[in-house]
Amino acid sequence: MKNLLLTCGVGVVCLCGCGDDTSRGVELYERFQAALVAEDAAEKERAAEYLQQAADAGHALAMCRMGQRLMGSDKPEDMSAGVEWLKRAAETGEGEGLYLLGLCYDQGRGTEKDANRAVECWQGAAAKGFAPALVTLGMAYANGYGGLEKSIEKAVENYEQAASLEDARGCYSMAVCYDQGKGVEKDAAKAVAYARRAAEQQHSDACLFMGKAHLMGYGGAEKSPAQAAPYLLKAADAGNAEAALQLGKLAFDGTGIKKDYGLAARCFQLAAQSGNSEAFCLLGACYDAGLGLKKDAAKAVECWKRAADGENARAAYFLGRCVEKGHGARKDAAVAARLYAMAARRGDVLGTLAYAECLLNGAGVEKNEAEAVQIYERLAKAGVPQAMLQLGNCLDEGRGVNKDADKARDWWRQAAAAGSEEAANKLKP
Repeated sequence: MKNLLLTCGVGVVCLCGCGDDTSRGVELYERFQAALVAEDAAEKERAAEYLQQAADAGHALAMCRMGQRLMGSDKPEDMSAGVEWLKRAAETGEGEGLYLLGLCYDQGRGTEKDANRAVECWQGAAAKGFAPALVTLGMAYANGYGGLEKSIEKAVENYEQAASLEDARGCYSMAVCYDQGKGVEKDAAKAVAYARRAAEQQHSDACLFMGKAHLMGYGGAEKSPAQAAPYLLKAADAGNAEAALQLGKLAFDGTGIKKDYGLAARCFQLAAQSGNSEAFCLLGACYDAGLGLKKDAAKAVECWKRAADGENARAAYFLGRCVEKGHGARKDAAVAARLYAMAARRGDVLGTLAYAECLLNGAGVEKNEAEAVQIYERLAKAGVPQAMLQLGNCLDEGRGVNKDADKARDWWRQAAAAGSEEAANKLKP
């Protein structure tokens, strides 16, 4: 229930009733709205004056705007004054005033924190049909907040009513409910339908939802990276880190959109700001190869360290390669082996192969050919061509296993069929 106070910005035209507003208040509020978008600088500067006059004249929405402006301050006296304006707006029965006042009680801004009074305000606003209050009240029911009995069914009732008013948050909340089967029977098609309605209103989470739906072909959405890209772009532009990551991968590979390493790198940078380990891993690859960014081995290593600390297996492998080769980092075979082992434990195939090679040759770790063979055999049976090749080599040379030329050639044949040129060359007379 946090950080919702400024969701209705100054200048937004709300199609709510105006209580007992005088005609003078209506006229002044209209002047305020016009002044906000006026080209004349002097008239634009009078916007605050018109707003104050409209609020003084009893215009409910003007009082809401005054409250919001003051609540945007960090000064306690301004916030307290803002609450008083919102109380005056709420006393007229204005739904938005009740809703915003509830947020003040919820967050303890300009007044003492009081969850029960917050819920009472939202209930009053919801009764007026104010859609944001319906969604917030639904969240309160979902969490059993402010003295309400926890009820996902009542939460869904409120979300659905807000969605019927074409409220973006209401539509997205319904999408989540149908996607997860919370309060309703799970239905992917309905989830996508609601998410699409929210995305049409630029709801960033809904845009991400639709982008992923098109990437996976979920809920009847056509599986199409090209259709996913515009949704991901909208969400990324709104600062959604996951959307930025997905869009970056499309731009990096040239899937669904034109290949653009510069866009990919910018997307990975945005996603990395949220601490996303995969974004750091991919950003490291951009720095390492100079794709979309100036080539910088040290920065690549820094990114891969951040990603590896976030348990990204592929980053641990890349970092191990840098340490093994002394590329952007101090050369250290033992550290490289530990990084490969870390990547292997997390299931990275390349890291596992690299660790097996360390065991086979005693590079940075105690030599153990038998353990290396066991790793190659496990990966080979899982269909990894490089493991098939290496297992064949071990069988051919008798390293960690009894020498067996026939079995060696059999694994080389399988590796060659899977695309290994090196294995194919070993099979030549």
